[in-house]
Amino acid sequence: MEIISDKRKREKEALSELKSLLKEMKNLRCPTDDDEFLLRFIRVRKYNPEEALIGIRQYYTLRDNSPGLTEILFPSALKHVFDCNIVTVLKHSDCSGKRIMFWQSRNWDPVAIDLRFVLAATFLVIDEITSTEDVQLSGLIAIIDHGGLTFTKMRQMAGQMTFARLHRIIYGYQGGMPAKFKSAHIVNNPYIFDLIYALAKPFLKEKLKRRILEHGKNVQNIHQHLNPEILPKSLGGHLPNEEAVDHDFMQRIMAKNDFYKEMATYGFVHD
Repeated sequence: MEIISDKRKREKEALSELKSLLKEMKNLRCPTDDDEFLLRFIRVRKYNPEEALIGIRQYYTLRDNSPGLTEILFPSALKHVFDCNIVTVLKHSDCSGKRIMFWQSRNWDPVAIDLRFVLAATFLVIDEITSTEDVQLSGLIAIIDHGGLTFTKMRQMAGQMTFARLHRIIYGYQGGMPAKFKSAHIVNNPYIFDLIYALAKPFLKEKLKRRILEHGKNVQNIHQHLNPEILPKSLGGHLPNEEAVDHDFMQRIMAKNDFYKEMATYGFVHD
């Protein structure tokens, strides 16, 4: 109980100082009355208010660097993406309690769904999954299944992703997410993806590089890191694909449409 009390005291002190720092940021609109939102960045940045402020700035910079994102950054605008299970969360956590995001390229039809809707859905899932303290402290795992990543899909990605924009987004992701990705498993990655990843790799921090594991076509390799009992059959796991997904989580997102609409109004103020 004493440890918990000490942690809450540190959070309160850091929260007060962070709010003071945010008041000085005249060009940034931020929900300063939403303590839980601010605490995400405080916990991830180990109760350092100055570092938490940097994280918040990068969080909104990342959104700024994704044109047209804020206009669709709420569940009702992204229902068609969620219905396709392009980006989801698995029902079961790993053995240490980390939640697992699951991204499936094969479910994305680039003719029906523009890439920016997929990016917006990814942002929203990350926002929702990092809303709990346990995820903020323990971190996340990502599984990215690039089976079905066709040339048509890659062409749309390349058309919307200049080299400079790729650099800015990578920079934002590495510091602007209120949670830490403890590992990212990439499976079924085609050769063309490897070429793009080679361009991005120089911008990644060394720690993040070590946490990105490419398994190629050998999907079974992922079982060295994650128990197949919690994985869908598409990853060589034991669960039917639909049963492996946390549908309650997705329903929680859809039920918070007004909340996310309001959150989308915050960010940097441009003249």
